[in-house]
Amino acid sequence: MKLKSIVTATASAVALLAAGQAAAVNVEPWQITGAETYTLLLGGATAQDKGIVLLMRRLCAAGTMTQVAGNKTNVFFCDANGVDSLPIAAGTRLVLYKNSSSGSSSGVNPVANSTTIPFINLASLTQAQYTDGVTCPISNIAATPDFADVKVYNCGNNVGVVNSVPNGGLSDVEPPLLGYVKTTAPTNNELLSQAGPQVVFGVPVSLNFYRALQAAQGKALDDTEANMPSLTKAQITGIWTGGIPSPIFFSDITGTKLAAASFERCRRKNGSGTLASTRAYFTAEGCSIYPTKLMSPGNDGDATAPALPAGVVAEYGGTTGVLGCLNASNAGGKYGIGMASMETVPGSAYTSDAVWGTDAGNWRYIKVSGYAPTLLNVAQSKYDFVMEASWNYRGGANTTSGGPLAGDAKTFFDKMVATNSTQLVIKELNTQFIHSFGQSGLMGKPGTPTAPSAAPAGVLTAAEVTANPISTWTRAVAGTPNSCNPISVTKETGLDMLQ
Repeated sequence: MKLKSIVTATASAVALLAAGQAAAVNVEPWQITGAETYTLLLGGATAQDKGIVLLMRRLCAAGTMTQVAGNKTNVFFCDANGVDSLPIAAGTRLVLYKNSSSGSSSGVNPVANSTTIPFINLASLTQAQYTDGVTCPISNIAATPDFADVKVYNCGNNVGVVNSVPNGGLSDVEPPLLGYVKTTAPTNNELLSQAGPQVVFGVPVSLNFYRALQAAQGKALDDTEANMPSLTKAQITGIWTGGIPSPIFFSDITGTKLAAASFERCRRKNGSGTLASTRAYFTAEGCSIYPTKLMSPGNDGDATAPALPAGVVAEYGGTTGVLGCLNASNAGGKYGIGMASMETVPGSAYTSDAVWGTDAGNWRYIKVSGYAPTLLNVAQSKYDFVMEASWNYRGGANTTSGGPLAGDAKTFFDKMVATNSTQLVIKELNTQFIHSFGQSGLMGKPGTPTAPSAAPAGVLTAAEVTANPISTWTRAVAGTPNSCNPISVTKETGLDMLQ
């Protein structure tokens, strides 16, 4: 792969560097030549983007990291710190491109088959444009004791893109659930995967549906964990498959039925890791030869947004669309149900979106079979709508044009995977995923989990799991993700999980 197709240093930038006039401490966009051997081009899951930033901050030397932010594309570069980056030596230039325009699917088949997807073209802007304060307004992320500071060029649509072959990808679930099929002729498209952190998913519903369920279940109309309404896994499956076509199928203990509203099923489009996770968990699609399937086809919600499309199923290309659909359902008197990872918090899931505006927050997560999507419930294996993210790369047998991931790029990839599930990184990421009902977000894959506290004996607390968010169970086999497997506890958990 020729990285110079992505970026070529301009003659003026090279001249400035040669003259010793580059005063900035941060590595700058015009200093990236395309010859850096520790370079990754990753496609895939948008749910992993916040983690990518943090991973790079962990590996970069203070004062050297820069991010160029485009439209659903980013580039990060810096000089390695030589401590957390080892075996990558101090001062080594690290460059990571990330495409987030197509969700998990762009981290699977384009990688396996060496087909191109858009990445930022750093050379599309000059040094003068980067620094004029208008084309790419600059912001900064402050350093912490464990993570480097970042200088951010917020270029949006002002920075160009170029189609290039990714050499790795990320997905919320393993590749076969996203359409990957291994071939050996005429070319071998071998794709290998390593398990990343566990991603906690939830079932968001429109606020009117949420309050109706609370009333029917005799709960106070607040947003605490104690008063969260619950549907069983089978009931949620019934809504998604059409087995429960209307809310009047639900009634309270007196036999009073819910209002005769209609359901609006707000789902992601094919290729989404969130959709694949929902299918695997609720209907076994991709896991069974004859699965029950989600209602389809859905109508294209993106085409009518912010208005809802006709019908009872609306499909969206991103999570913003799903949550916008729930807000619209609430406004229109429909009972909406959706799908999302727990990185989204009502009222702040999206801001200043060109189509949806700002999240009105008229939606909430419900419990599944009596349990809220908190890290404590995950650690106790009470809540398991959780999938293990997959880091994907071309294996040694791959004969497509991109060839196997190897050399310095493979070393960089392996370092990112190893750092991704560490307690320090996961804990920091989770500070962004605090909900009214408790801490949610991500769990590190089984390593050294929190042991049950001594007093009271065997009781694991929310504070303990928040401080050390390492899982006690896995679906993976020998380190390879498999969302179709039941969860299997592999670490000490304490008998409180049975209470």
